[in-house]
This record gives sequence, C-alpha cells and structure tokens, in this order.
Amino acid sequence: MHHFEYLVLLLLCYGFPFVFGLIHRKLLKDEKLSLLNLTVIVASIPFILWDMLAVTRGHWWFNSNFITGWKVGYLPIEEVLFFLLIPQACLFIWVALHRFRSFHEFFTTVTSKHFTRE
Repeated sequence: MHHFEYLVLLLLCYGFPFVFGLIHRKLLKDEKLSLLNLTVIVASIPFILWDMLAVTRGHWWFNSNFITGWKVGYLPIEEVLFFLLIPQACLFIWVALHRFRSFHEFFTTVTSKHFTRE
C-alpha cells in the first residue's frame, strides 16, 4: 500500500470535487470551468518541465517507497497528476461556491436532492 500513498492522497483530494460535480452536473458543463481547466493544463507545462529538470540534475527526488514507479518522462505519474488535479480541484470548488449564494444553499441542494426518501 505504501507504493500508492502519493497517488491515493491525490485521488482523495480530487475525489470530493469530482463527486460533487457528478451530483451537480451543470457545473461540469460550465464554460468558465472548461476554460479554466484548459488554462491549468497550459500553465502546468512549464512547471512539469522545470520539475523534470530539477529531478535529472539531482536537486530533489521522490522516495520510491511512496510512489507507484510509473513515470512520465523523468517524473513519477503522481507528480504530473499533482500539477493537473490539485489546481483543477481548487478551481472547481471556487466555481461551485460562486454558483451557490451561500453554504446553506450548497448543502440544502445536495442533501434534499440526493439523500432524502421520496
């Protein structure tokens, strides 16, 4: 299990926004969110390249006890996913919170729609 620790942590961080997006599908179709996700991908490229350079030069490394061993270039897949998933999760939460007028509306919508008996 230790080899999946970084990957599991990333998926847990991304899991809440993803599940919330499934509940509120209209948020997944938000044009602003699509544009922001594209921006995250483009903005991640220089950081991923910089990270690869730092790893190849030995400036830092990844403990093989906590990563899967799958690589994209010189980086563990988890590190590449970090640059993509964490900013997307943050932006999704930001868009979702701006869509709802209050936390009460946010939680009322979720609970009344999906967790009540009919």
